[in-house]
Amino acid sequence: MRSPRKRKLEHFALGPSLGQCCGSAVVLAFERLEVSELNWVTTLAKCTAQGISTVRRVSFAPKPDTVMLSDPEAGTTDADCLLWDGAGFDESGALLTETIAPRDFNVVLFGAGHVGAALVRVLATLPCHVTWVDERDAAFPAAQFVPDNVTIEPNDTPDEALDQAPPGTYFVVVTHNHAVDLALTRCILRRGDFGFFGMIGSYTKKKQFEHRLVARDRSGEDRADGVPNRHRRHRR
Repeated sequence: MRSPRKRKLEHFALGPSLGQCCGSAVVLAFERLEVSELNWVTTLAKCTAQGISTVRRVSFAPKPDTVMLSDPEAGTTDADCLLWDGAGFDESGALLTETIAPRDFNVVLFGAGHVGAALVRVLATLPCHVTWVDERDAAFPAAQFVPDNVTIEPNDTPDEALDQAPPGTYFVVVTHNHAVDLALTRCILRRGDFGFFGMIGSYTKKKQFEHRLVARDRSGEDRADGVPNRHRRHRR
């Protein structure tokens, strides 16, 4: 029997493939590690443990080359990932290059729904501190199920967590309320010192937000018209 490919790219249309209502599409890169991979895995693990940044390059060609590890360019401090897809995600020319920069970082995650909960499970495995914000206290799991690197903030004024976040913070917005998403987006973009900003949504939502943000800036609305300023509630 022919063994499955060690590496492959798969294109998913989120609506028909996964039943997502927001549409759009993603390309996922799959890698199957074998015993023969232990050398580079061990080397990478040692570098990560020592806080040394490393660049990893991997090919998705039919007969892929060995994973290559190298030093990043001088002065590189941030993690990065780039998938060069050849022509239209043609695996024969696809190359994944990622900079693995092991360092502690801060994440502020807005939204405690199923997407937020899934992200927290992943972030629990990374060297980061997560501030998890939602106005719905009941949406959070019980304290014993919250990872050690996560601080829960049941807060009716989510922009407080934004104000308190240090420069370079990673912001992720996945709330259940588009109005709150828009207000947070405006506040985060106005800060301009974030390490990363991501938000869940469709292409249509993106275009609507772009239009509304431009309209608000033209009208001169200030930040006070953004996130509703209600009373703060602390977790029991």
